[in-house]
Amino acid sequence: MPWTQTPNWMRAVKTPLLLIDGAEDDSVLANAHACRLFGLHAVSDEPLSLESLIGPEAASRLIAWGRGLNRDGSATIPCRKPGFDRALTFDAARCDDGLVITISQTSQSDPTWMQTLEQVMSGLPIGLEIYDSDFRPLLCNAVSDFYFEYPDVVMAHHDDWWQHGFPDAETREEAQAEWHGLIARARHDRGKTYETEWTVRCADGRDRHMEFRFRFIGDTYVVVFWDVTERRRLEEEWREHASTDALTGLGNRRLFFEEGEQVHQRAALSHETMSVLMIDIDHFKAVNDRYGHAVGDHVLRTVAERCRVTIRIGDLIARMGGEEFAVLLPSTSRREAQIIADRLRRIVAATPVEVGPLSLSIWVSIGGATADKPSETVDDLLQRADEALYRAKASGRNQVRFAD
Repeated sequence: MPWTQTPNWMRAVKTPLLLIDGAEDDSVLANAHACRLFGLHAVSDEPLSLESLIGPEAASRLIAWGRGLNRDGSATIPCRKPGFDRALTFDAARCDDGLVITISQTSQSDPTWMQTLEQVMSGLPIGLEIYDSDFRPLLCNAVSDFYFEYPDVVMAHHDDWWQHGFPDAETREEAQAEWHGLIARARHDRGKTYETEWTVRCADGRDRHMEFRFRFIGDTYVVVFWDVTERRRLEEEWREHASTDALTGLGNRRLFFEEGEQVHQRAALSHETMSVLMIDIDHFKAVNDRYGHAVGDHVLRTVAERCRVTIRIGDLIARMGGEEFAVLLPSTSRREAQIIADRLRRIVAATPVEVGPLSLSIWVSIGGATADKPSETVDDLLQRADEALYRAKASGRNQVRFAD
């Protein structure tokens, strides 16, 4: 071997280097960067075994490749030994001292690396798309193709997607405006992920509710997404069940107070008034006791429906429990509320409730209250209406009374 220690010129190079002499192919010199790359704790100036550096299989392949090399060349070889398993690129050049090999990590253009990346992306349970700095597509996984590979459509640019994902021009314009705003923020803060949800037209022609999250990694735009249609449907169903009375289909007590609080806030801001009504079916316990709960339930549903179709659009009627109902009347004065209450009382009493062979005359008593001051809460208003309802019943029932 013509040398016994690392030449000075190798020490000055900041890239991992190997020097192989043609006479002793398995003996190599490695500079400090190469030693660190292969996990050597101490830098050696003396020849090392190529097999100990990159593993026996890689050493054999590198030696065979070097012997057949008549000019400069490059090869990517998997290097495996205990504690080290990766593919490296070896760039070789002939010199007076032997064969100089520069080592680098496998680039992203390497076919093996690309195949691995595509396999990982295809195995993800979510859609993933990667775009360059000009929003031209680089990679899209199988889930992305399932949702957005439209028949006979070539997506050469991210902009091509909008007209297919949002066929309605107005909806498309709104979504694009939102996206451009989020993109501007994402470019400014590249360490943050931004998110949104849209209902989009998919490749199979169905509209799905999709959740999107995206960010920039350098100048590369990365977006992931998944179908949340079923989740949103279940959430809406849960909200409906949580706010609906199962027997009558009206809103329940919870919904009444949630809506009432919003109406109260709007009334306070706009200096408008609001009113509430409390409705109670007269002698309902006697109906239940005499005819049974099935007949009582039918009476409840009938009264609820007659009241529901009588109130105005924008008003809310809810079953508060038992045979009691409450009506929320936004932007309604006392006089207007009294007119609505009397109309409800008359419509309920106008027609008997038919249950099989039974024909039952049903009446209701109604108490009402109108907000006197902005500080009065919905609960305060409801309590005053309930007191007025008590006076209506004490006065003989089938009447309307309002709080003073």
